[in-house]
Amino acid sequence: MQSEFLEYIFVDAAWSTWFFSPYISRSFTGSAMALGFLVLFGVGNRKVVYRSALLLSIGFLLLTILEPTWLGLTRCYGCLAELYKVSRYQGILLWSIASIFAFILLNRGTTPKGWQLPKWSAFVFLLLTLPIPYILNYPAHWAIYGEQAEIPMHRDLQLARLDTVKITPALGRIPKNLSQGKKILCVASLSCPFCNRMAYKLHVIKKYNPDFPVFVLLTGEIEGLPSFLKRNRFNNVPFYFMNNNLIHEFTEGSVPRIYFLENGIATKEINYWALNPGSI
Repeated sequence: MQSEFLEYIFVDAAWSTWFFSPYISRSFTGSAMALGFLVLFGVGNRKVVYRSALLLSIGFLLLTILEPTWLGLTRCYGCLAELYKVSRYQGILLWSIASIFAFILLNRGTTPKGWQLPKWSAFVFLLLTLPIPYILNYPAHWAIYGEQAEIPMHRDLQLARLDTVKITPALGRIPKNLSQGKKILCVASLSCPFCNRMAYKLHVIKKYNPDFPVFVLLTGEIEGLPSFLKRNRFNNVPFYFMNNNLIHEFTEGSVPRIYFLENGIATKEINYWALNPGSI
């Protein structure tokens, strides 16, 4: 959902920390839903509702402008981009229309009658809509259904086999010291939505922690590699793209896979939502 990408954006822009960004992003999304219902049904103090809707719309508009201009993103992650593939410019247009609509409502000479609901119903709408992002896309670290952040293991991935792979420069590179010290090895598919989230998260981690020892193996349709790298700003993360039996052994039919390596041995697997600068 968009809240997950938004929380990474807030960290990328240095507006929040990894701990607070999940709550800020979902609060923004919930506020947009709540104000939308209040405007639609004409509930509550109209001036307060319209003014709040205008301020929030302008806030999202500024965010959609900053995403491509400052952060270099190719989609609007304040517009459910994962679900509808809203481009950065479409996002700017949508929030511009929302801002203009809220401005017109705020400054019109007459007040629409609406549904004539009692004033206290506004609090009911807020109580019902604000928690929706936390229900549909709760912060992953809550682990409501028993999701494990890390799974202990002792698995020899036999990383020396990577030395036999014929390197094509246009597809990245394979580090020579993967079997030395503590490293993080990620295996991801270009078409997997969770892999895309992990990829952008890795970009943000490496941006503020350049020495973070991570390497990513990518697989999928090679035609999708350029857009994957551009969309997730993967220019600062070491990777190599390949399609062979070796990468299928690493994934075991499931992606993304994130292995914590100690001298080439995978001692634990990390869930992508739990990955952070302190994982090493």
